[in-house]
Amino acid sequence: WKPRFEVLNTDVTYCIRAELPGMSKKDVNIELENNVLTLSGERKWNDKDDNNYSEFSYGKFLRSFNLPEDVKENNIKASMKDGVLSIQVPRLEKVKPEVVYLVHDGDVHSDHHAVYTATLSVLKPFYMEHLGVRRVLCYETLSSTEAAPIQPHRAFLPTVISDITPHLKRKIEIMNLFQTEIQPDPLPRGPSSIRALARHRGATIGVEYAEAFSLVREIM
Repeated sequence: WKPRFEVLNTDVTYCIRAELPGMSKKDVNIELENNVLTLSGERKWNDKDDNNYSEFSYGKFLRSFNLPEDVKENNIKASMKDGVLSIQVPRLEKVKPEVVYLVHDGDVHSDHHAVYTATLSVLKPFYMEHLGVRRVLCYETLSSTEAAPIQPHRAFLPTVISDITPHLKRKIEIMNLFQTEIQPDPLPRGPSSIRALARHRGATIGVEYAEAFSLVREIM
């Protein structure tokens, strides 16, 4: 037996509907694992009289659907009405940041240049409004930004500075989580170097510690 299905896509859910006349919700097994939704069940022929005649379809069924990666595997809801099973699978909310922070194009690492170029290809000025992005900023990466060869047209220009005085201790604690990236003092990604750069940027605006960014684009 092969019940008929349909999949409806909305901004907040995926709705999978199945025509299952004569069945109740408890007759259907629903599983969602690794973004694969599987429905199985059986509509049984209960009439024991072999002389009876039926053109209805009976038997077991099994059907799987590969769902996109934005599904929430919890909070699935199922309902049955007029012989139609409806399964609501919630979707993750789309992230629409107003500010995008980006590695700098002039960094010495070639992968930074690739990320920068790919991101700005997506964030063309006429796309930014649709995506909800109002501002694109590049940040400094110790051991990459200052390690790049001197090229005036790709120099990091600190045009936006943010006071991080209350957050510097926490920033260094978080940096220590990245054991493959943190370095011991006196190397560029050591704690004293992080603190020294923040102190230098802070002095620029008269605060204890700050971070600098290079403004790529802003829509007012």
